[in-house]
Amino acid sequence: MEDFIFAVQQFERFPVVLACVFAALAYGLIREAAQSGGLALVSVPLLIAGSLTCHYLFTVNSIILVNDKDTNVAAGVAIGMLVSFALLMLGYSVSMLISERISARKKLKPLGGVMRTDR
Repeated sequence: MEDFIFAVQQFERFPVVLACVFAALAYGLIREAAQSGGLALVSVPLLIAGSLTCHYLFTVNSIILVNDKDTNVAAGVAIGMLVSFALLMLGYSVSMLISERISARKKLKPLGGVMRTDR
């Protein structure tokens, strides 16, 4: 864990800025899809963490997709962003399904038998 924290502190500016740009784009997509600004704001740090973690894993394990260093950084950050975005959307969908099932079980009594007495 200490190695991870040290590596995050030693990140160059490019992967962090790239992760923030991707997170801003994902924020717009989540805000439109979920119709909720709060969910989108909560997911931004998770997306940034996911993309930087993937970049860290690519660096530590010496995974090289292309020979150019900057392109490899961009690819690692983008893959991390896509994976974390997919996991967030999967979690959001599962929570919506659970919420719908819970609300479907709780049926309200019809209001047909209620009479007004204030006449």
